[in-house]
Amino acid sequence: MALQDVPIELVTRCQQGDPSAFEQLVGQIGPDLYKMIYAQVRDHDDTDEILQECLIRIYKHLGTLREVAKFPGWISRMIVNQCHSHRLKRSRTTMESTEDMVEMQDLDVMWQNPHVGNPRKVLVRKEIMADINHAIRELPPRQRSAIVLFEIEGFSIREIADALKCSQGAVKFNIHQARKKLKVSLRQYVRQRPSDRKKEIEEARG
Repeated sequence: MALQDVPIELVTRCQQGDPSAFEQLVGQIGPDLYKMIYAQVRDHDDTDEILQECLIRIYKHLGTLREVAKFPGWISRMIVNQCHSHRLKRSRTTMESTEDMVEMQDLDVMWQNPHVGNPRKVLVRKEIMADINHAIRELPPRQRSAIVLFEIEGFSIREIADALKCSQGAVKFNIHQARKKLKVSLRQYVRQRPSDRKKEIEEARG
């Protein structure tokens, strides 16, 4: 269940210390939290660790949330902060998982699912996913969080600004910069628009 769809009544029950309510809450938002975290850290082991820490913090600190309607933004900020903290603690991270595919709509990334039993296609897909994972991980933290929340999680500019504690203008700037960098990093997979190709030719001609 998306964070925005969590019933206010359920959050209120959790704040009142209802164990069954918290169990229900985790069951509803757990999968989405996992996807949000993984989209930022690109590693399943790291995601498990960060998710566990977030669930502990939710249990301990949900009672401090004064406006229940702000629950989605509160959770989003927690995820962003925990991902940043985790990256600071780890100087080196192994990226081995290539099972999940993230759809980057604006980038028009082109790939196809591997055909079972075709080692070449499986290898190609793994190489593509490794490149995508690396490109996302190489983004500065603010840009990575902004592009993930906007393109993958579907958050609005206002919601992202609330989660990152910055202005909406800063969010738009970070998304714009992230898109530019990803298009460069993943240029071999990006479908170039005719107008862009024309511009390149004109610039080459001087």
